[in-house]
Amino acid sequence: MFCIHCGANNDADDKFCVNCGAPMSAPEPESAPAQTAEAPAAATSETPVSAESTTESTTTAEAAQPDVPAAPAAPAVPAITPEPAVAPQSMQTPSTPPAGEPAQSGTTAAAKPRRGWVKPVAITVTLAVLATACGLGAYLTWRQGLWGGTLLPQESSFTVQAGQQLTADVVADQLKSKGVKVEKQQIFSGKPKGAFVGYDNLKPGDRVQKDQTVTVQESAGPGVPQGTVGKSASDAVESLKDMGVPVTAKEVVVSDDSQYAEGDVVVTSPADGQALPEDQQSDGIFVGVATKGDGVPFDIIGKDVDETRQALTKQGFSVTVVNRLSAKDNVGKVAGSYPAPGESASGSKSITLYRGMDADSVKKALSNVDDGYGYTGTWGSPFNLAGRYCTKAGDCLTFKSQTPNSQAYAPSLYQTEGSTSPFKDDNYYGESGTMMVTCDAAQQPYCSSDKAQYLVNGGTGALELFPQRDLTSTMCGGKPAGDVIGQVCVNGKLQTITDWNSFPQSSGSTYEMDDFYVVFPVGADLDQLKSDGYFDDAALKDAQGKPAVDTTRPFILARDKSQYSSTSASADGMNATNPFLPYSGYGDDSHVKMKPAPTDDNVYYLVENSDLDWDSLPDATVSTSPSPSASASASASSSASASATLDQSMMKNVTGSYVFPSSGMSQTELTVNADGTFTGYYDSVDEDKNIQSTPQSEWHRSPFRGTFLSIAKNDAGGYDLQCDATALKIEMASGDSSDPSTSAGIYTCGTWHWYPANTPFSSMKSKNGDVKASIYGPVKGDSWPDPILINEDGDGTFLSNWS
Repeated sequence: MFCIHCGANNDADDKFCVNCGAPMSAPEPESAPAQTAEAPAAATSETPVSAESTTESTTTAEAAQPDVPAAPAAPAVPAITPEPAVAPQSMQTPSTPPAGEPAQSGTTAAAKPRRGWVKPVAITVTLAVLATACGLGAYLTWRQGLWGGTLLPQESSFTVQAGQQLTADVVADQLKSKGVKVEKQQIFSGKPKGAFVGYDNLKPGDRVQKDQTVTVQESAGPGVPQGTVGKSASDAVESLKDMGVPVTAKEVVVSDDSQYAEGDVVVTSPADGQALPEDQQSDGIFVGVATKGDGVPFDIIGKDVDETRQALTKQGFSVTVVNRLSAKDNVGKVAGSYPAPGESASGSKSITLYRGMDADSVKKALSNVDDGYGYTGTWGSPFNLAGRYCTKAGDCLTFKSQTPNSQAYAPSLYQTEGSTSPFKDDNYYGESGTMMVTCDAAQQPYCSSDKAQYLVNGGTGALELFPQRDLTSTMCGGKPAGDVIGQVCVNGKLQTITDWNSFPQSSGSTYEMDDFYVVFPVGADLDQLKSDGYFDDAALKDAQGKPAVDTTRPFILARDKSQYSSTSASADGMNATNPFLPYSGYGDDSHVKMKPAPTDDNVYYLVENSDLDWDSLPDATVSTSPSPSASASASASSSASASATLDQSMMKNVTGSYVFPSSGMSQTELTVNADGTFTGYYDSVDEDKNIQSTPQSEWHRSPFRGTFLSIAKNDAGGYDLQCDATALKIEMASGDSSDPSTSAGIYTCGTWHWYPANTPFSSMKSKNGDVKASIYGPVKGDSWPDPILINEDGDGTFLSNWS
């Protein structure tokens, strides 16, 4: 089908021309009828504008238009030659002929040329108007995204449920419904996890074509973007200011300017490219800035161990060397130290250097632990795996090396972060954490079974980790049964037996799936494990196509209990084999396979240099420009004083923890920081419960965070604070049906008042005017004995030292 306006060839089902944008359904104009000229040539001195010439010029102009139509201009109306005031002789009507003489035919013929140009001109004008209308329609429909691609909507154009945030999933689904190809990309931001952040390299109003993929950015919460290390401190801090958490710059000692320029970022917490764990958001992000000084230089990382030991010894340090897992680049070299690299010298001059280990050196080290009496075996608790391991999303596991007693031949490994085991902190010698083993080191510290199928005995270089108590204990009625002599599980309840002649058989005792990890040092043969059938087939298939793990870094894979249909097995009678542990060489060999298979998104990578004591490091001075979002919020706040600023000397008086017990079913915990940020939790319980008598494990806990922009003294001896309402973010807990906007006390986040201890209630400002009446529970006297923080616009009265 050819366009009647520009002549371009189109498909039969095209509604608009692919070249000029005109509707393809527009009717073709009829050609002007042929004229019958009766006048002689001399009578046509006024030549009318022909429809054919007008159509030809219009077609030429339209054919030159680009694919994207421009807004149409007003049509050019063909010029009409004006009729002269005195008609030419050939056009005049002669006087009435004498009687009897016939009228000359020339009179009639002379009048026809005047009427001859009217019809062509009318046709020309009609065609011009038609073309203009078509062009205008095409332009408007193009602007609306009805053809020529899809317009990316503004945030306000997406449909979300009332009270819910706009998530990246919502944006992706609604774009897909418009026929747009979509992929998601997680980035760190100050928005809650899952929230829509924006489009990558595109903005609302941009036009995308059918073959174009739109990347929807999804918030991963606050974190340190990849590439922060190596930036100047000012650039790094500036880029982190919109994460919605405190950002603190600290001095880190370096000795070599050629490796780390003074003033550049050398280390961060969380690590470069890692998310900030939720339980650390009140502390925020730390940025280590290279500084010359005395101490353990940060740039010892990657150096030769012997040379570093000699250099530190010359500086007066007493140096010990131990082995630890490390990234590929630091195997056999200095991988870290205690005190951590970069800390300034103070007090003790003792230092422990960590020599980096790979899979081979880990196995050799564990296989050569001497008991002091000539026996050498494989040590069951791999203490050299100590360190902090985190996922890209910010979930972390921490393991520490401890010597449980003076008789131990070597240290043992204890999990101190991330444990969900029922045997957590259940140790014999009062150690902190959960003792972890890699084999059947139950009543002895060494691996004992030659028939066992523990990875530490194999050749892949990988090894398992699980709580040592899983080897000796069962569960009874959902609680640890322990190994107390004389206790037995009867019908799911623990009983103490005194009559040994009638000792009952256990009933209701179970093995429960517990924490279980597989550790992959650098050099471990992951492919061999896959081919050996260690992983579940469906888990391997699910991992296909997902980002592969970085094998240049040590990592841990955690078993996901939610992927198993059964996580409990009977331990009654002769069922002495725990099916959720590796085969010990005895009993049934039907043990579960590992789920999931490892991908870059689900493994925990070793965080090197995680031992820095950030609180002890001196603050670094970094100059940055004000945050644009904070500046905009401050200028938009009419209630904030124009001269008020965030005076940290005032804020130090406000810092601390407060509680708003809004009802028997909910309460809000708030922590205010010296930099003006605040974090907290909105906790609630189901309607038939009371939060004070309900175990915390049954609470619905919703974390939130926000920022105070300014602080100024008030007339009651306290301070008035202005909250940035746009910075207040809350992530509602799953299953929580309560409404925080009416019960959390933090909405609307506008003007707050802080009053010191023993301030009279009559001097305090509150939305309802009666602060004393707003306090949950009985109140004695006319003042509160401790500092109090009131959200005037949200009717929340937050109390310190409340219980």
